[in-house]
Amino acid sequence: MIIEFQCPHCGKKIKINEKYIGKKGECPGCKGVITIPGNKINDAFLNFLEDDSPLKTKLSTENLDPVQTRSNQHNQAIIEQQQMSDEKDIKKQHGLLDILLYPTSLAGIVNLVFFTALPLIAFLANSILGPLAIGVNLVIIAAGLYYYWYLTECIRDSASGKTRAPVLSVQLVDFKDVFFSYLTILACGIFFIGPAIVYANYFKRFDYIFWLLVLYGLIFSPIALLGVVLYDSVSVFNPFFLIGSIISTFINYCRLLLILIFIVVLIWLVNFTSPFLMGLPAKFLQMYLTMVAAHFIGFFFWKNEAKLRWEV
Repeated sequence: MIIEFQCPHCGKKIKINEKYIGKKGECPGCKGVITIPGNKINDAFLNFLEDDSPLKTKLSTENLDPVQTRSNQHNQAIIEQQQMSDEKDIKKQHGLLDILLYPTSLAGIVNLVFFTALPLIAFLANSILGPLAIGVNLVIIAAGLYYYWYLTECIRDSASGKTRAPVLSVQLVDFKDVFFSYLTILACGIFFIGPAIVYANYFKRFDYIFWLLVLYGLIFSPIALLGVVLYDSVSVFNPFFLIGSIISTFINYCRLLLILIFIVVLIWLVNFTSPFLMGLPAKFLQMYLTMVAAHFIGFFFWKNEAKLRWEV
C-alpha cells in the first residue's frame, strides 16, 4: 500500500510503499536524508513528551526490554507472513474480468457519465449563452483537469491492489494536486510521445526515424507515467531508472505494452467509427477504455513491486 508523508526538511509531499516504513532514504525534493515515518507507535508518541518525562523514560525502558523486543519481532513476522499470504490471495482473485470491470463501481460510472457529458454541456452553454458562457467554460476546463487527476488516482488506487474505481470525496480534492496531475500526463506526453508528433508534422515523413520515435515513446511512456504518478517526481525520467525497471520486469512489461497497444487500437477504432456509434456512447466507451488502461498500469506495479524495487 502507498503511504504519504511530508519531508521534515522541505515539506515536500512524498509517496512510497509502506514496506519501506522505518528505513532511510533521500528526499526527491531537497535531497535531505529522511526516515520513512510510521514504524513505531511508541517512538511517534515519545516525540510529544519532554526529555525528562517519567512516562518517556518508562516507555523507552520498555522498548529496550529484550524479551519484549523478541516477542514483538515474532508477532511482526507473523503479521508480515499473513500480509504476504493475503496479497497472494488477492493477486489470484484479481483476474481479467476484474480488470475489465474496474470502472464499474458507482463512483467510476458517475465520473464516466460526467466526463462524457462535458463536451455536450460546453456546446449547449456556448449555443445558448454565447459570450456569457465564459463562466461555464472555466468550470468545464476545471472539470477536464479533474478528469486527468482522477486517472492518476486510478493508477495509485490500482497500485494498492484495488479492483474497482476509487470513491473520492470532493472535499479532499486539492486544486494543486489536480493541476500537477495534468502536468504529469502532459510532461510524459511531451517527453515520450512528442518527438514522433513533432517529427511527423515538421518533416512530413513516416520513415524509419518516425517509427523509431514511436517505438521509443511506446516503450518508455507507461513506466515513466507510473513512476511519476506514484512518487510525484520527474526524476523517474532518468533513462537508467526506466531501463532498469523495464529489464527487471521484462516479460510482464512486454505483456503490459501489448495490452495497452490493444486498448489504444480499440480507442482509435471507436473514434474512427463514432458516426456509426453516435457521439456520446462512443465518448463513454473511449473513457471507459482509458480508465481500464490506467488500471492496467497501476496493477502492473501491484504485481511486480518486488521486482521493481522502487525506493525514495
